Amino acid sequence: MNNSIIEPWLIMGVFNSILLHEDRPVGSQVQDADVRDFRECLRDCNLAELQIGGREYTWKNGHVYSRIDKVIGNYAWMDKMPTQVTAMDPLLLDHSPLGLIIEEQKDEQKGPFRFYNYLGDHPKFKKGVQADWQITGGGMKGIWRNLKMVRREMQKLNKT
Repeated sequence: MNNSIIEPWLIMGVFNSILLHEDRPVGSQVQDADVRDFRECLRDCNLAELQIGGREYTWKNGHVYSRIDKVIGNYAWMDKMPTQVTAMDPLLLDHSPLGLIIEEQKDEQKGPFRFYNYLGDHPKFKKGVQADWQITGGGMKGIWRNLKMVRREMQKLNKT
């Protein structure tokens, strides 16, 4: 095994190929042969497609709608560079431009949240938790968001 450091890198563009059956929501039915070569190429090169939000397709031609515009990166990129990709509305072309947002990584490590028992006796404790704990779908992601909001409220109470 090669122990060299793998640098993160990313490719963004029109690949004129689909990876999944869902990549062609409108048009002829996708066959396994349509996706096999591209999927094997990515697997052999240890690459993966970054998830694209926004539009369901990135290219249309008459009655065919496909997601052939892609952002592909290696796993080092995905580990080190939190990235969001959005398919935007096409302006003059038949392709949707892809927007790439690279989230800033903060160097500082946050310490663990500690709940101190005296916070439960604070007069604003119960109201603060009730105000911030409003699960609105999203499963575990919704619970995580609520815990994050409650944490902020507890940190404010701790400072006072």
